[in-house]
Amino acid sequence: MPSLGAVAALYPRCFQVDQAGCTVTDSSLEQVMQVYAGGDAQAFEQLYSRVSTLLYSYLLTLTRDQPRAEKLLQTTFAKVHKARSSYIPGTPFVPWILAIARTAFLDEPRKDGGKSAGAQRTAPSCRLLRPDAGARN
Repeated sequence: MPSLGAVAALYPRCFQVDQAGCTVTDSSLEQVMQVYAGGDAQAFEQLYSRVSTLLYSYLLTLTRDQPRAEKLLQTTFAKVHKARSSYIPGTPFVPWILAIARTAFLDEPRKDGGKSAGAQRTAPSCRLLRPDAGARN
């Protein structure tokens, strides 16, 4: 799984570096999220347009499957919508939404009974033998 530093290197416009050289998120995303948490639908559109590419790339890295990454992108934004009232002002937005995306990725096999592309398991093949099958007369 890509680290926050690796994601920051790929998408520098979503991050900035503080004086100590630590990666921090763009504070304007946090402000937009606070406005969205207050009920402004246009703020959601702004969040989506600013982080959907980053989020899709992250999910594609996790899944290595475009349709699955697209589905998880929608799931992630649905979860963001549901959790908007619990967003704590000042919380770095990008790590927050990446955590939601990762949780959606990890929860996916559980929700569909393990039928996801990455979670498919084949049952071991076994033959049932009759009790007398091994015996020779």
